[in-house]
Amino acid sequence: MHRPIRVIVTTTAILALLHPIASAAPTATTKPIATKPAVAPAKAADAAIMAAVKVLVREYETYLKDGKSPVRSSSDYFTQKPSPDVTPDAIAVALGRTYSQNPRVDAYVKWQLLSAVPGKFQGSQLGPAITAYRLAPEPLLMPGMEGHERAELERLRGTSISAEAVAQLDVKIKDQIEKTTTANAPILGYRDALFAKLPPTYDALNAGFEDAYERLNAGAETKDLVESLSSVSRLWLTSTPPPTPQQLDALGKTVTTLSREQGPQYFAGIEWNEEKRKSYWQTRRPHFYPAKPLEDLAKEFVERSHEPASKAPPPSKTDDKAKEKDKQRDTSSRKDD
Repeated sequence: MHRPIRVIVTTTAILALLHPIASAAPTATTKPIATKPAVAPAKAADAAIMAAVKVLVREYETYLKDGKSPVRSSSDYFTQKPSPDVTPDAIAVALGRTYSQNPRVDAYVKWQLLSAVPGKFQGSQLGPAITAYRLAPEPLLMPGMEGHERAELERLRGTSISAEAVAQLDVKIKDQIEKTTTANAPILGYRDALFAKLPPTYDALNAGFEDAYERLNAGAETKDLVESLSSVSRLWLTSTPPPTPQQLDALGKTVTTLSREQGPQYFAGIEWNEEKRKSYWQTRRPHFYPAKPLEDLAKEFVERSHEPASKAPPPSKTDDKAKEKDKQRDTSSRKDD
């Protein structure tokens, strides 16, 4: 969804001209020094980002056309061309915009924009960054998941009434799966990179599990994301302030349901039965494999949600020293009395 670029407009500075004091002696006339009007930081950041977007869109569109033009293998645009105007705050907002109707191009551009964020999004950047994650380009679906495509493949199956024709259709389907997997690479790569820029918070984890569900329903790869979610979840469990029982219970229910989910069935191939003179679909239904990491995580969330409230952390050595000094002062005061 395209969001209009927000531009902050500042008033132009007004320079006061000092008039020379009248005197009997002639005085030289001084011309005011011309100065360039200041550029609003947000406007400068938008200009730098859009300049990068223009280069990156052209870069990936050229690659899609000829299949051989070079594209970046790592997120490094602003590493190679740093801009003092581009800040993590500006990038967090920019990631929520759409730069191409082609999800592969859009994902590639945003993946490169992340190179302007050296660490993780923080503070006021976090809200827009999580929103951008939820609005990330969606993975492309595997063959037969969409109704109209499924109907077309069923039509082709109906016209394939020989072993040779079915073999050709099988090649077509497997080729389509390979192309879809390739097309999803920049989309999943951007999603992975953006999730890695989010600190371990309840909202970030919620968005991550939503991502896992979307990938499952597209038949896309989920293993790496599930591993990341497991690691980040355990960081969140030890964070300060600690998760609330309500948050733990909510995520426990979410992950329990998610671990049992299966995506829609899709066509993985087709084979010919010579004896029956009939073709049969080879189908697959996506699921989380292995599911155990999610099952273990769900169990841990639920168990932690039933634990009593965390006790206060043990006093530090600094606190102990302060208490000892207070005790000494009290003793000294009693002696004086």
